[in-house]
Amino acid sequence: MPATEQSPRENSGTRSRRAVPIAVAVLLGAALVVLWSIWTHVGELEERLKVSQNQSESLERELEGVRREAGEVRMEAAQAQTRAQSAEEKAQKLTQARRQAELERELAREEAQRFEAVSQQARREAQRARQEADEIRQQREQELDRMQKALSHIVDTRRTPLGMVMNLGQDSFLFDFDKDTLRSENREILSRIAGVMLASHGYRLYVYGHTDDTGPESYNRNLSGRRARSVRDYLVQAGIPGELVEAKGFGESSPAVEAFTSDARQKNRRVEIGLIDTVIHYTGQVKD
Repeated sequence: MPATEQSPRENSGTRSRRAVPIAVAVLLGAALVVLWSIWTHVGELEERLKVSQNQSESLERELEGVRREAGEVRMEAAQAQTRAQSAEEKAQKLTQARRQAELERELAREEAQRFEAVSQQARREAQRARQEADEIRQQREQELDRMQKALSHIVDTRRTPLGMVMNLGQDSFLFDFDKDTLRSENREILSRIAGVMLASHGYRLYVYGHTDDTGPESYNRNLSGRRARSVRDYLVQAGIPGELVEAKGFGESSPAVEAFTSDARQKNRRVEIGLIDTVIHYTGQVKD
């Protein structure tokens, strides 16, 4: 057998020994590939983990911001609710105030209507009162005119805003010197005056005595008072109620004429009967 030739067993062993390193190399290559792939994948995972961590931190920060915003929103919501509640309470109060104002306005309107009705009634009553007063005034004037006409046949009379005055003086009604006794002619005049008064009602009489300036002032006042009382007493005796007649003496303090002549002094020596009209009603006869 030639020296270069090998048996099949030797060739097989040789091929086996050669195949081992190749397999190992293949395995090592595969392992390296796997390791490289794993290392690359691990790097990718680490990178992805880092990105995920960064995203997680970012999300955490965003979540924290959202929590803060949520807290602020809850606080604002609570404040808004408080404001809304306060606004609701104010609205209720305003509604009640408006209803109260409407009620008061309605009451005021009703009161104004009642007041207007009362005012109209008062105006009507006032108009009737004025008409009645005018009628009474006219009737009073007519009665006073009739009474004055009746008295003017007896003594000198003059009208006043409150009635009239009868002047008992001059030559028709005289007292004796330093006396307060009525003469017979004086009694006749007073009787006629009393007759007119007894036919009337709604009056009061005031008898005023006056003197001239002769003599002391206090003496003249006393004398004029005594003469006025004499006239009053006679009128009462003639039938005029005493509570309707008053007397007072003025002496020389109220002269009819401001002069010092004998004629002036004679005019100042007088008795005046003032008639105050309340509601005069004269039923007597009047001579033309």
